[in-house]
Amino acid sequence: MIDGLLVMRGQPFHFGHIRPLDAALDICDRVFVILGSTQEHGTEKNPFTFSERKMMIRRYYEDLGLWEKIRILGLPDIFSLRWPAYVLESIDKVYPDAEIAHIFGGSEYDVSWFSEYAFMTPHVIDRTKANYPFISATMIREMLIFRDPRWMEYVPKCNWDIVARKYLVVDMLNENV
Repeated sequence: MIDGLLVMRGQPFHFGHIRPLDAALDICDRVFVILGSTQEHGTEKNPFTFSERKMMIRRYYEDLGLWEKIRILGLPDIFSLRWPAYVLESIDKVYPDAEIAHIFGGSEYDVSWFSEYAFMTPHVIDRTKANYPFISATMIREMLIFRDPRWMEYVPKCNWDIVARKYLVVDMLNENV
């Protein structure tokens, strides 16, 4: 079995997250997605709970028939250089049969955290290709705060309701559904 790893916050889950996850799903039998910062929610930087973020990923990939290949774990931040070991140890506690062979990320920085693990092949996925416009969760959160309807271009439609409720912009959906 070929296992892959992708680490993100997903605040909210958007098309920029989908590109590396799709790449992982293309070559791995299972992909372990770590949703970080679970110690915090309801804040400007981390508005969504772990459950809401997991639901966003589940909705999108269930529609595609790929949900069964994804394993999601939530982890609080530890702010330590020991963080990569913490991630792998956490996976091992829940999935002792996991054999992570690939690490995926949207930048060199993302995958560099795991560079000491020679058994993992790094995959830096360019998040700016066609059909995957450059976007960050920070940009989406700012669009929502300013009621800019363009946020819907970057978040899968199956998750609009979760995001709109969190930001009290449900009225925006009626115009765009």
